[in-house]
Amino acid sequence: QDADVVMFIHREDKAKNTEEAEKTNIAEILIEKHRNGATGKVELFFNEKKANFLPLEKAQFSGAESEFREF
Repeated sequence: QDADVVMFIHREDKAKNTEEAEKTNIAEILIEKHRNGATGKVELFFNEKKANFLPLEKAQFSGAESEFREF
């Protein structure tokens, strides 16, 4: 009971073990507990090449393969 935040990562394309999934490289971040905030679901793009997550808006414009730098 000491956790402030409990999150899970779910990727439909990996869970179904197929490349024909509707949401390829889309990860659902499930926020199941948040002591000081809201719970819910957030969808992010997972860039396998760099092993990082991007907001869907940035992933669409950056083309996932291009360089993306955090400031």
